Amino acid sequence: SLIEQKQGKSKSEQTKITDRKLWEYSQQLSMLATLLQRKMITQAEYDKIKRRLMRDYKIASDILT
Repeated sequence: SLIEQKQGKSKSEQTKITDRKLWEYSQQLSMLATLLQRKMITQAEYDKIKRRLMRDYKIASDILT
C-alpha cells in the first residue's frame, strides 16, 4: 500500500508480509476445520470464528474454501 511504501517497505517486503498473513490465515482455517470435523466445536461456532478470521485477515471472499 501507499502507506507502507512511505514507511520504506519495498514491494518484495510487502509481498512477504501478505504471503505470511495468508499462510497464517490458512493454518488457522485448517485447524478450525479439524476442530469441526472432530466435533469439538459446532457448525455455528465454526461459522462465527471463520467470519472473525476473515475479518481479521482482511479476506474478502471464501470462494476458494
